[in-house]
Amino acid sequence: MRRRALRSCLYLTVALFGVLCGMWRVGSQRPGAPPEMALDPPAIDLNELESGEKKSGEVRIWNKGGSDLIIERIQLSCGCAEADLASNTIKPGSFSICSISLHAVSGSGPKRESAILVSNDPLRPQVRLPISAFIGLSAVVNPTVVDFGRVSISDLPMSLSVAISGKDAREAQQISTRVEVPYCDLEARSDREQEAWRVTVCVLRGNVIIGPVNGAVDVELDLGKNKKKRIRLSVRAEIVGEVSASPPSLLVKPGEEQVVTHLFGEISDARVVSVSNGISPLVATVVKRNGEQFQIELQRSPQNRNEVVATGYVEIECVGANGLHRMAVPVTVLPPVNSSR
Repeated sequence: MRRRALRSCLYLTVALFGVLCGMWRVGSQRPGAPPEMALDPPAIDLNELESGEKKSGEVRIWNKGGSDLIIERIQLSCGCAEADLASNTIKPGSFSICSISLHAVSGSGPKRESAILVSNDPLRPQVRLPISAFIGLSAVVNPTVVDFGRVSISDLPMSLSVAISGKDAREAQQISTRVEVPYCDLEARSDREQEAWRVTVCVLRGNVIIGPVNGAVDVELDLGKNKKKRIRLSVRAEIVGEVSASPPSLLVKPGEEQVVTHLFGEISDARVVSVSNGISPLVATVVKRNGEQFQIELQRSPQNRNEVVATGYVEIECVGANGLHRMAVPVTVLPPVNSSR
């Protein structure tokens, strides 16, 4: 008897709980009850995106209340995200689909953004929708800079290689290279290696100038269907030889009319070959001082009144103990202090 009474009590408890739940469910959607927002799913995971790719996900915005739910606005945490809501007015017991798009414009790795849905729900006027994705690189370059470091001219030619992998590299039918390195005889070639490409940059000996080398190699991946991907590789080196300049570069400050750098080494003669266009109004001359040392004198001309920073090179040709040497001295010319007024 006692066991039967306990069982009956348990049944009554379960039944009462069900009735209460039903009363709460009906009450929340009863006519005149306030709107109540619910998201399904509560978060959007777009999984993996390639760099530059745009991907979308959907969320259902439910109205669990008893009167119209009005979505007043959607606040996005990033300009790379977009929201498209089918309807901003949602009837009780109904839903509206919201599409969230994410554009992987830059960066790589995990990306976490959010959308804040602002509505007339009195209990939760603002509901946060987390948005997550993983941004993968469509082209991975290793190393990112072709840096030869300090190189003796006697060690040339010298080569360094760069590996290009990733989705774009796998899809590339061919790639082309274009060299933009002033005062340096340099070539670049590409070879296919399974699912990657290898770009080899070589500093040749034929037309190399002693001094710092700064430039770039532009790599273009042909992906087919008129789609191309461009990658710029920075190239750096410092070519050293029997002849050197001190200081190795020149800075013309506002108010200065002349700057000087000295040439060192076994030099029997020297001359200025050219002045690059960016600083061509400057006048460069080679002078032999004290009967021994050569120096480069750089002077402003009356026409040289630049209003912006100008950069370029002075190319020098020297006759040394082991033949002819060419060197390039970088020059930066600063504008007058009041030029921006």
